[in-house]
Amino acid sequence: MSSKISKVNKFINSVKIKYNLRTDSDVARLFKISRQALHFWRQQGKVPDKYYRMVDDNLLPQTFENDPAKFRLPKDGYFAQAEDRRLPVIGLAKAGPDLFTDPDFKDPEETASCPAGLHDPKAYWIPVIGNSMYPYLRPYSRVCVSPNMECKSGDRVVVGLTDGQVMIAEIHFKDKKVVLKKYNDEDLTVSNDLILFCYPIIHTREPK
Repeated sequence: MSSKISKVNKFINSVKIKYNLRTDSDVARLFKISRQALHFWRQQGKVPDKYYRMVDDNLLPQTFENDPAKFRLPKDGYFAQAEDRRLPVIGLAKAGPDLFTDPDFKDPEETASCPAGLHDPKAYWIPVIGNSMYPYLRPYSRVCVSPNMECKSGDRVVVGLTDGQVMIAEIHFKDKKVVLKKYNDEDLTVSNDLILFCYPIIHTREPK
């Protein structure tokens, strides 16, 4: 990869991080340009100066935070302002959509700092037990999941099935089937209707 293309990719990736975006299409919508324009930037190895200024001077419209449909959130998803806060640390078996409505879940026994730039108020940390996802995840590392972000094929996720199983896997959507890939264990293939929830892993921390 040439240094010019690398510079363009670095800028695009920095925009994704700053505005909590996931795809080139999201970036294009933020700048009100076509996705092909981003492709042209890469071909030319240059980003027009005005887009640097828009980001550096915070000139992009803040209304994007109030329009979750533009960023492919689930129907019940929403953006919240980033803040200096701590997130709960829970066991894998407790993960799922009912965590924050469970009357027994009030003050978690353990918390950890929120990753920089994370806007999801329902995010939480999960300790990794076992080596089924090694070397991507080492035992006793932690993963942060974001229930407000949509899962895409190829994402590493925390996923729950209707039979009560909860696991960490790499997910692949194929027609009406879902393949849950484990790096050191047998893959699991299930039908779409057996997926109870699927939350992408957006940050990891190595064990101390």
